[in-house]
Amino acid sequence: MNPEHTYPIVGVTQRAFRPTQTQYERRDGLDIRWHHFLQAVEAICLPLPNDPSIAVRHALRFGVQALVFSGGEAIAPCDGQSPARDATEGALLAWALHNATPIVGVCRGMQFLLDYFGGKLRRVDGHLGVDHTMLINGVARDVRCHHRWGAYDAPSGFEVLTRAGSVIEQVRHVSYPITGMMWHPERRPVFDHRDVLLMRVALGLDRG
Repeated sequence: MNPEHTYPIVGVTQRAFRPTQTQYERRDGLDIRWHHFLQAVEAICLPLPNDPSIAVRHALRFGVQALVFSGGEAIAPCDGQSPARDATEGALLAWALHNATPIVGVCRGMQFLLDYFGGKLRRVDGHLGVDHTMLINGVARDVRCHHRWGAYDAPSGFEVLTRAGSVIEQVRHVSYPITGMMWHPERRPVFDHRDVLLMRVALGLDRG
């Protein structure tokens, strides 16, 4: 990254860990690889706290230009135990829709988006730590998925871009700048340049 260049700020949601028993601290956490991946995308990663009002305030204060709803944990309809995170992503989604701010949902993030818009999630087999060969932008690629829940049908307003068998692995909203993917581009030992380009387009940094 060129230190003299001004890079867009991307707000990224975090895992919400259970409070510690000794000091009752509520802790959030984000894989450090998100910082590295977004650096490759030529953006700055801003972790957002799991507090709805503070997260939206940070997005405003720091001039967040796009959002990533990251992976990890499960959403409430999938037996998740992170109400603060669900509420935070709901508030951020409402803010983003109002401001036409691009959102990329990764794994859990895509599940959250599908559920929010009325999609139905079901338990799926063979997608936890498994490589799938899928057509992504017309090119066959091997990507690794890490999810126990998935969707077979997209809610109204979404187009399905990629499937692994019958399970949806990538979607895009037809009206809002919203993209979802079920694989983790940040977890590759060496980032795939195609994931970097896909993310740049989805975050509104390139036209594609």
